[in-house]
Amino acid sequence: MANNFSALLLLITVLQACSKELPQVYHGQPAGNPGPTGQTSMDVAQLNRHIFQGNVLQPMGGGVEKWVVLFCPKWFQPCQKLEPLFYDFARTWQQKQNMDSSFIHLRFAQVDCAVDKTLCNQQGVTRYPFVAIYGAGQQLHTAGINWKQDMSTQMQQFLEKLAFPGSEGVSSESILPKLLEDFYEHRAMDVVLTLAALAVSVQFMRSNSNFFPGSDARAATISSPKIFEF
Repeated sequence: MANNFSALLLLITVLQACSKELPQVYHGQPAGNPGPTGQTSMDVAQLNRHIFQGNVLQPMGGGVEKWVVLFCPKWFQPCQKLEPLFYDFARTWQQKQNMDSSFIHLRFAQVDCAVDKTLCNQQGVTRYPFVAIYGAGQQLHTAGINWKQDMSTQMQQFLEKLAFPGSEGVSSESILPKLLEDFYEHRAMDVVLTLAALAVSVQFMRSNSNFFPGSDARAATISSPKIFEF
């Protein structure tokens, strides 16, 4: 009897463990990667091949509605020229869009393509500097920044595609159905495993009725209601 009960508990524990996702979430700027002078590490997240997918490519964006990512090798002079502007835009836009402390609507990040060339290739980076907007785990917009022209104007025009309230472009409401769809799709496995655990519990109770004193008598009482005669 005790062995059966222990096996049941072990099975439920395993099922619950299998249903949990463990994405790698960004917790700050790695040491040795300081931003431009005067900028803080919270302005722009430093992402790499180990934590990029666990944040930007998650259905719920790793807890962020939209990401703006700069792909560029840090040694490249045009990238060094754009980086201070990118940090300035990051600070301004994040302060404007993240007024609600309960949810992060916008996050700026960058990837050093000199270190993570494979990741940059996978994200369709064809020139430098290269910026991309992500939402609901998908790449929504991309652009190559021409360093020979006004980079600030190009960045401003690109950021208008974020489509937050007051911006031009695709309405942000179009992202919500996709977020809900992906959320329920990824929770379906939890429901299946929960039902499986419930079925095992019921089978255990049926096969070990002596473990629950009086269960047969109660079942008989419920299944055979008393008929009153007048």
